[in-house]
Amino acid sequence: MVKILFIAVVMTLLSACTAPTKSLRPIAEQNQENLVALSTNVRTVLALYEPLLQATTESILYQHIGKIEQEMIAVVGPAILPVSEEATWEVLFDQAAMSPLAHRDKYLERYRLAKSAYERGLEADDLERLKRQEGWIYSAATRPDFTPVTAHNLLKQLQELRQQAGQDSALFFKQAYHLLALYDPKIAVYQEISDSAHQLLDGLKQELQDQLNTAHLHAQSIGHFANSEADIQQVIKATAGGMDSTQLMQVLDALSQKYLNQPTMRDAAVEFLTDNLKKYLKKP
Repeated sequence: MVKILFIAVVMTLLSACTAPTKSLRPIAEQNQENLVALSTNVRTVLALYEPLLQATTESILYQHIGKIEQEMIAVVGPAILPVSEEATWEVLFDQAAMSPLAHRDKYLERYRLAKSAYERGLEADDLERLKRQEGWIYSAATRPDFTPVTAHNLLKQLQELRQQAGQDSALFFKQAYHLLALYDPKIAVYQEISDSAHQLLDGLKQELQDQLNTAHLHAQSIGHFANSEADIQQVIKATAGGMDSTQLMQVLDALSQKYLNQPTMRDAAVEFLTDNLKKYLKKP
């Protein structure tokens, strides 16, 4: 927050021992320092502008949808090939473990871990974390209604949606999200993180606007007396470079406490914003 002690201003104006301009100069200088601190938030919002955030969140969500489809194909086979009504997840995961992709990503191990944890009756919070970690594989291990035939039908529906959408990839992914969200708990996490990140960025923008308005009024008031009115734009330009990731994390973490209610979403949103910022800053 921009802290200006107006009591000091009033006391100075009432004092007959010292000229107002001279006495107010230290306060004006302090105000200048406060504006420099304020510019930390300005740099943050400049670095995390909305188009970048929107593009990043969509890209990550779309990639996960593609990964779900890829994983299901590796286990139940492509949509154009039939799947046996008697096929079981245990058998299909065991067979899939022979393929390079499923072997590398440990589909069979993840399936058995989820199944074992569910049957042991872990605490609800632990199961929730496991569900969000393993996605559709958790559903395969724990939901009787989610059979290999169901997964195969999902693949056929995705194929149809892709054909119907044609060149409109955004439409396809929007429809695919709603279709897969019924069986993949992990996909909801990406959407929640995306929503929380946008909410956090909106909070940052609101804080920034409030601070800029206050700073401008204070700088004008003191500047008129001390003849050293601070130029906010000049301060911003002077400090807009050299993004400090630690400083960025501190700013976002503090704001997340104010604008986000869920502790898990706070951490996820802050991590999402800072990690993706670092990646994009490295791009040419």
